[in-house]
Amino acid sequence: MDKNYVIIISILLLGGLTSFAFGYLFLAENNSPKHNNTSNLTVNDTIKNGTQIEYSSEYITFSRAKSIAKNNAQSGVTVSDPILIKDAEGRAVYVCYYYYKGNNVGGIIIDARTGKVLYKEIYIPSSTYSSDDDYTYLCDECNGNGWLQCVMCDGSGYDEYGDICYYCDGYGYIDCENCGGDGTVGD
Repeated sequence: MDKNYVIIISILLLGGLTSFAFGYLFLAENNSPKHNNTSNLTVNDTIKNGTQIEYSSEYITFSRAKSIAKNNAQSGVTVSDPILIKDAEGRAVYVCYYYYKGNNVGGIIIDARTGKVLYKEIYIPSSTYSSDDDYTYLCDECNGNGWLQCVMCDGSGYDEYGDICYYCDGYGYIDCENCGGDGTVGD
């Protein structure tokens, strides 16, 4: 075989392999979990950015969602009724809040089709802390939610003229100023 043919075939093979590698990396990057992962959002963000939807037979039942939430909570934690939401990424999810001694201590996000737990947060104060300096408290202003209903639009997202509320940008909720949207105060 002529030396020029070997070089040309080698270049074509190398170019093809390089194209395949870049194509694979592009597809892997666009299908990676960070592009399709509710756990990057908190329970409060999912509620705030989602849209409540109607139940459909393709979803697990509300009682099943609540059972899953209870099974993922510690002893003494109570679970709110599930809220069925279309999250910011368009998926149907159930969201339940967790309460401990009447205070919101977190929540859970459950895939409405499969029942898979997508995200869970529980912050129960530990009795092992001996100093107030080392203790983080749930915010009394927002009950640990991190957000409050907008007072300008009463949570509707629209002003009296039907325009998007300028104060909450149409979300219907604002970050709690007391805790900065974190839901906790202290160290």
